[in-house]
Amino acid sequence: MIQSIISLIRFAAIIYTIGLILHLLLRLLLRDRVPLLALLNNFTPWYFLPLVLVLPAALLLQDQWLIALALVPTAIAFLWFGPYYLPHRQIKSAERPTLRVLTFNIWGNNPCKPELGMWLREVDADVVFLQEIPKSFVLDELPRMKEFYPYQFAPIADGEWWNSVTLSRYPIVATEDLLTWDIGVPALHKVVIDVEGQLISAYNVHMVLPFKLRGARGLLAAITRALHYDERERRRKIAQMLKFLIAEHNPYIVAGDFNMSCYSVSYGDLAKRMVDSFREAGKGFGMTWPISVADHQFRVQLPTLRIDYIWHSPELRAVEIARLPGFGSDHLPLTAIIQRKD
Repeated sequence: MIQSIISLIRFAAIIYTIGLILHLLLRLLLRDRVPLLALLNNFTPWYFLPLVLVLPAALLLQDQWLIALALVPTAIAFLWFGPYYLPHRQIKSAERPTLRVLTFNIWGNNPCKPELGMWLREVDADVVFLQEIPKSFVLDELPRMKEFYPYQFAPIADGEWWNSVTLSRYPIVATEDLLTWDIGVPALHKVVIDVEGQLISAYNVHMVLPFKLRGARGLLAAITRALHYDERERRRKIAQMLKFLIAEHNPYIVAGDFNMSCYSVSYGDLAKRMVDSFREAGKGFGMTWPISVADHQFRVQLPTLRIDYIWHSPELRAVEIARLPGFGSDHLPLTAIIQRKD
């Protein structure tokens, strides 16, 4: 009986480890070209978790072949994810102005919307990027925030709560709508901010969902969305955004909800052009979604993906970054302190 259990454990460990290695090879060779693989790539770090049981089991069984097999993905995990926890030596310069940035997808049905103004005062950011703002909030509540954020860009989009809003304590000297989803949702707008004589371009991002928005709830919705998973439109929008950034003359900050995991191929395309503030100044995996999902499709307290980002151009640097506690949305707010390099 004991021998049968040992054989079953060994068999399961071998199948798991081979499956993980196969996934990593397919990811390397096919990237995101196959929709199902693209979907699976988003959750890549979670596939390494069983290794914490597999490797000790292999050592206890003294199975040399299984030990060697398990050491391959274990080494990959240490090399890939280990640097996430290394200390950063980002020292804030007292001689250069800092810019505290906040990005938050607040979710249109957020029950905490009435307290949003007070919450923003507590966060005390200089520039705020908000996504999924209801039209009624834009018209009724934003004017009341002008004492704290006198400069605002809040174009009205189609639909009740798909607006993106940028708020600033510093003068906004230019604005531009750049990209929208095919259903009229704003994907990208730009403001130019005068920060003590330095012009900084700020891009507010809300990228296209890689699945259909509408559908049934619960397990059926998850299956339907998985079967219709498609990143092509988001990739096109990201490619268009990169063209704007290539032509950008000012230092820039690009922040918002990218609806993109940091383990997708698109992330690599962005990282070639910009600096990811969380990887520069943060620690850990930085997951931001979903958290206490308000529409009750999931009951999640532990976010599983990082899809909210604060990027910046190479001449800037992030000296601090943090995820804030949840505030009624399925996204966690993200704040960073940005400074020009010496």
